[in-house]
Amino acid sequence: MNQKFQQKQDFKCKDHPQTSAIFWCKSIDCRENRIFCINCQKQQKHYQHFIDDVDDINQLNQFLITKSKQSKDLITECQLQYNSTVQSYEQLISGLNYKFCIQEDKINEFEPNQALTALDSLVLFDDMKIHIKSNIIGPLQKIQKILDDLYMQLELQTIKYQISDQQRATNQIDYQKGSFFLYLFFLAISLNIINKSNDAIQIFDKLLLIDPFNLEFMYQKGFQLIIFQANSLNKLNKQQEAQQIYKNIIKINPQYELSYWKIGDILREQKSYQKAKDYYDKCIQINNNNSASQFGIGECLKETYKYNQALEYYIKAIQISQSNQLYIQSYGDCLSELERYQEAIEAYDVILNNQSKNADASAGKGICLLYLNMYKEAEVLLKNSLTLKLDCILGYYGYGLYLYSQNQYQDAINYFVKALDINPQHIHSLNQTGECLYSMNDYQQALECYQKALDINPQNFPSLNGKGECLYSMNDYQQALECYQKALDINPQNFPSLNGKGECLYSMNDYQQALECYQKALDINPQNFPSLNGKGECLYSMNDYQQALECYQKALDINPQNFPSLNGKGECLQLMNDYQQALECYQKALDINPQNFPSLYGKAYCLMQYGQYGDAQLLLENAYQLSPDNKIIEELLCIYTHLNKFNVSIQINENEYKYIFKYMLKSQNFPQVFFYIQIFYINNFLKFFIYLT
Repeated sequence: MNQKFQQKQDFKCKDHPQTSAIFWCKSIDCRENRIFCINCQKQQKHYQHFIDDVDDINQLNQFLITKSKQSKDLITECQLQYNSTVQSYEQLISGLNYKFCIQEDKINEFEPNQALTALDSLVLFDDMKIHIKSNIIGPLQKIQKILDDLYMQLELQTIKYQISDQQRATNQIDYQKGSFFLYLFFLAISLNIINKSNDAIQIFDKLLLIDPFNLEFMYQKGFQLIIFQANSLNKLNKQQEAQQIYKNIIKINPQYELSYWKIGDILREQKSYQKAKDYYDKCIQINNNNSASQFGIGECLKETYKYNQALEYYIKAIQISQSNQLYIQSYGDCLSELERYQEAIEAYDVILNNQSKNADASAGKGICLLYLNMYKEAEVLLKNSLTLKLDCILGYYGYGLYLYSQNQYQDAINYFVKALDINPQHIHSLNQTGECLYSMNDYQQALECYQKALDINPQNFPSLNGKGECLYSMNDYQQALECYQKALDINPQNFPSLNGKGECLYSMNDYQQALECYQKALDINPQNFPSLNGKGECLYSMNDYQQALECYQKALDINPQNFPSLNGKGECLQLMNDYQQALECYQKALDINPQNFPSLYGKAYCLMQYGQYGDAQLLLENAYQLSPDNKIIEELLCIYTHLNKFNVSIQINENEYKYIFKYMLKSQNFPQVFFYIQIFYINNFLKFFIYLT
């Protein structure tokens, strides 16, 4: 065996390449070439330890075999100890789970003695928790660090002597073959014909068995696991396997930037946006020109509603890779979210100028045009996007928005559903479906849509706002308030959430806190007329009619057609006894919407002040048709009926009078009580006096 070993190697001395090596050195402290020739010996190399540590080259083979066996024995001992430790650890974890982690359905079925035993155990768990953290988790973390440090110290990732030059050549051929299968996969995606994922992964597995620490092989396998995860029934496991591969690469080479980028992509898809951002940042620290990581940070910031910060990273990515249409598309989408629609259109036009048949850019531009009230142009672009790409989510979503803007709620829902058929986690479509259902007064189903969106992303404040609106409309003010507060915890500057919170507090008669919410919203956007209306309502309810009037007027200066503001202004003027101007406000509101209930009621009240009872009664009858369940209108009409009878009849029905005064006293609206007494007094003082006496 030694002779065969010697013949196969035919060692040459490094310092004297023309001379065969005949000695080798095993000294740990030796800094010379360990395999050397007679000339090296004559030069007195290895002189100090020649007798103890230098042997004939023929002994090298046996030495390597012996040392390898000794190493194997130690590694086997480590493996046995590891297996034993893992067995004990798993036994402990299993016992802890069984004793302390009780399923809820089992707890519900406990008998008294079981509940008592469980109580004794769980009360003691806090002390046990401290013990576990200090004596198990802590030492395990230290051991893990020792193992990682030892791995790097021994440079285990750089061992190449197990692979021959011939094997390396074979590996290169297989690597190219695996890359070819990767090419076939991308071709298959475009042609929708074949899938070569397993073939490619098997090749990289084979290569890693031969060369387990080859960074390129490791990276390619992880890359393919990510690419092919969409076709896998076990997507999460594929992601975790790929992530572990990339972490192993980082252990071997902390400067391998692509691994940080890929881990960031995996974490972003798992919606762990902060962790993803951290990995992208590490990639950028190594290479600031990695456009994919700049883009990745932008996506993380956009998903967490930090649109202005996201724009900065999109711009950096585009500056590095100016022709990347995905980067420009996301940049446009972000501008659209910020309601900077004209700038977003310019971004989409950059794509469309180079690729006129880009469906996503057409859809994005169409959505912006919708918000700019350019409905016809928007409709053309959105329809075109669906012609260009049958599975264009943005196209279906955008056309649904168009139908929603035309008050075609059910048709709009159909398009949002089509978008959700392609991507069930498209939160915008879920939210907008909720909007449609809310507009159709189907609050329960709308609530379910918003909840589905929140199950996907609990931090989605438009979903929280929508859920809050539904709960508010269902008179569940407390839960609605909690939704708005969660939205404000995410984005304190979101004035729809502030307005919603204000509405809840107002409905709960907490006018002062409601007023503060509306004021915060106005500090952000002084032109927000829902906030002005809300502030006006609070001031009105706090009997500050003059300031309330000013709020309503500011809202009307922004939008003269806003009938809630007209109604509010009318109510203030009415209580300030300016019935003529109040009448004008109510009439303006009715000119915009003749079916507006508060305007009908308010105008009727003003007409009664001028003694126009017949006209007032007609208005109340119209109001009653709009709201037949409204008890106040019903009672008022009943009073009118009695008054009419009273005016034309000499006979007085005592029960009728009792009914009238019973209603008025129960209402506790004393100005109204005295108003009706005034009507009685003017119309028939004598009969009224007889009745009272």
